[in-house]
Amino acid sequence: MRASDGSVEWLEDFITAWHGPRQPRYGLTETELPEFLPAPLRHLYRHAGRWPGPNPEEHVPESPGIFQQQDVLLRAEDLSLRDGTVEFLSENQDSWTCRVTAASPAAPVVLSNAHWMWDDEPEDEYTALTPSLEQFLTSFVLQETVFGCRNLATTSEPAALPDQSVPLWLDGWYVFEEPSHSFWSVGSALVADISGTRWIGWNTPAAPSVELGKLQMIRS
Repeated sequence: MRASDGSVEWLEDFITAWHGPRQPRYGLTETELPEFLPAPLRHLYRHAGRWPGPNPEEHVPESPGIFQQQDVLLRAEDLSLRDGTVEFLSENQDSWTCRVTAASPAAPVVLSNAHWMWDDEPEDEYTALTPSLEQFLTSFVLQETVFGCRNLATTSEPAALPDQSVPLWLDGWYVFEEPSHSFWSVGSALVADISGTRWIGWNTPAAPSVELGKLQMIRS
């Protein structure tokens, strides 16, 4: 598994490599997508906009279940134009949402109201985020992949990563005011450092054979 170049094409390759062979029904056709959707999101929905998660019964039918583990990528049917922006993602308890400028600008801007979580007197409802749309989606997709693993653990005593670990995406930006997301491939596991917490996810029956610290199981 190679490191991300921050492109949506890399995400498509990663999704297929991690989740298995893609079925035609896992994506949407061009005619099923609104014309105002920016190109990177169009690519993601066309590739995996209906890809079922590990527990399809937990999600609304026709939803991208693999992208609804921690935060939620909206169903294509629920996308709508709002004052020149498209709301496409929400926090799992609706504490904040993300929008992106519509149509096809060269560099669509991601906007969020997540700053309400730490700003007592916000001047604006939505503010521009630092990452490009492709970079934002990279942090999001990798986050959802870790949290969607059949086995999920965290550790309060993270060990140094082994030599065979492959950095996938380091110091990635998300909705916060600083880099918060880093990911590595370590054998059959994905390791994530997200906002100061280390998470380890894997789908195989056996735990990772490499030393990753004292694991505290969240799901198995």
